[in-house]
Amino acid sequence: MKTVLAATLIATALSGCLVMSSDKTEVEGTPVSEETFSQIRPGSPEDLAMSLLGEPTSREDLSDGTTLVKWSFRKTTKKGRAVLIIFAGSTKTEETGTIYVILRDGKVERVWRD
Repeated sequence: MKTVLAATLIATALSGCLVMSSDKTEVEGTPVSEETFSQIRPGSPEDLAMSLLGEPTSREDLSDGTTLVKWSFRKTTKKGRAVLIIFAGSTKTEETGTIYVILRDGKVERVWRD
């Protein structure tokens, strides 16, 4: 009986011992879905790419008369946990991507992503 009572008291005490828990997600730029990306094809008007992808991260005029436009994003998720001050752990995941569009005379000449 004393063992059951002690185990119950310990379990009750430990059940409320989560000292810290935090989740934080930061997003820079705009992630673009595959569905949206697939709508931009060679020959598409520049205006279509701009309306679907939003404000580009950078735009560079190239020596061959084309323009390279880039849209980049970064999504960082941080999770932290501490239990009983004895165990603490954290994880950090990062997702990045860039879409590249080559424009010539107001039309998409080439589009790709990494």
